[in-house]
Amino acid sequence: MMENKKYELFERWVIAPYEALRSLPNGDGAFAVMSMTFGLYERYLISCLKSRGEPANDDARWKEASADLDGKVSPDDFKSFWEMYRVGMQHYFHPKQFTKGKDKTRWGWDISEGIGFEKYPKILKKEDNRYVITINPWSFAEHVIDRWKTHPELFNEIDTMKPGKVRLSQRSSSLSHGYTTSSDPCYTYKPDPNIPNSTGHYQR
Repeated sequence: MMENKKYELFERWVIAPYEALRSLPNGDGAFAVMSMTFGLYERYLISCLKSRGEPANDDARWKEASADLDGKVSPDDFKSFWEMYRVGMQHYFHPKQFTKGKDKTRWGWDISEGIGFEKYPKILKKEDNRYVITINPWSFAEHVIDRWKTHPELFNEIDTMKPGKVRLSQRSSSLSHGYTTSSDPCYTYKPDPNIPNSTGHYQR
């Protein structure tokens, strides 16, 4: 299992935001959830490769994702999905459309939790030169969250990206919650009954 302190951070920084965004009407939290999920999935794929002593380059990640998704998507198709959704969402908060390769095929996107949309990307041919990549953002997020719940031992495989510490800070008008996050290692977990609806904080 994930250590108690790390799991508490996972619940606060991943589970709680996911549930809050999931509760919004009309699926309005989907883009924000996808942005969070891509970071978590990239961390998971790299951590899997590093734990086996394998290189974590792009091609290796596409193959790892294909295997993780039970071969439902090929490494090459996952690369197209990643370039469309992950690059678009993380840089511009929106999936991108593009024209691909020498054949000049046009590629677009479609997200939904409706019938036919899965936790893995699907490539649909709309016309001779037009394709759409579909995804169910909520199922994709749940898949990635479940992977971390199943494999918490991987959480610290990336040495430079270990979870930070949370501590009580001096409140200001712009920091109403009273928390600060940093990589400072000299804090230990202490419950704080003075902060309403709080599970605690890290302090000296």
